Amino acid sequence: MIELITVDELITYLERNEAGKLDIYKGFARAYIDMQDGEAIDLIIEAEDDKLSPEICAFTLKVFRELDDCVKKAMGWLEHFNLKNDRWYPNALDAGFKLSGMYVGNFNYAHYQHFTENGFALSFEAVNGYPCQFTVKYHTNMWPFTVEEWVE
Repeated sequence: MIELITVDELITYLERNEAGKLDIYKGFARAYIDMQDGEAIDLIIEAEDDKLSPEICAFTLKVFRELDDCVKKAMGWLEHFNLKNDRWYPNALDAGFKLSGMYVGNFNYAHYQHFTENGFALSFEAVNGYPCQFTVKYHTNMWPFTVEEWVE
């Protein structure tokens, strides 16, 4: 079972290059992070050979240290979604978005699976409960390059 851990606990584990209370299975470390605002996010970190590398730990720390700025950048992309003409959910995005997940590591993008990027992705859900997730993907330079919408 995956435990809820605080951001401070996560930072301690990453600074020590330890898994701590992260659940590692089949190449990924996973934890639920208490974001201290009453919300928790699902964190997944690539763990090659079921170990966290010093590089991935350092990069994950960087993402958490710059998280507020990265979320602001994502909101600039997410504000372009408009559901005013949607029959069932015209007001679904009016209350904005909240962070719900994070992935750090390599991922594929686009329709062709041979495009691989090393970076991270932040997932968001609509505060009003719209049945989709929005994932903003970032290069290692902390700039977003794409946003995807996923039906839940």
